[in-house]
Amino acid sequence: RDNEVYLSARYGRSAIDLSYLKLSQEAFIDPTLLAREEINVETSLLVYGNWSLFGMARRDLENDQMIETRAGLTYEDECFIASLGYRRRYTRDRDLQPGTSVIATIGLKTGLDESSEPGVHLLPHRNLPL
Repeated sequence: RDNEVYLSARYGRSAIDLSYLKLSQEAFIDPTLLAREEINVETSLLVYGNWSLFGMARRDLENDQMIETRAGLTYEDECFIASLGYRRRYTRDRDLQPGTSVIATIGLKTGLDESSEPGVHLLPHRNLPL
């Protein structure tokens, strides 16, 4: 009854990640949480030199509505990474209404994290439910 499928593809500094999630009511400890079925796509596309575009879309298949979209521009070199992006949240949760945000991120690289692939960053981070 519960399914999670993740697919990733990388080519140089370009990437695409797809995910599908289906959780039944029994999967949640909290009985107020409802069953869900979602699809998510994230991409980062190198466009020129150190510049890339990123985007993300997350859709609720159960209710046939968008949950969130993001898009933006990233500059990344060997010393730092900077991005400017747009985020639109379509859902309501208690006091939180749907909203639009502009997000600016700047990060310095230390060279100590050898587990990540240089140049492959999907910004901002994923928001898949646990």
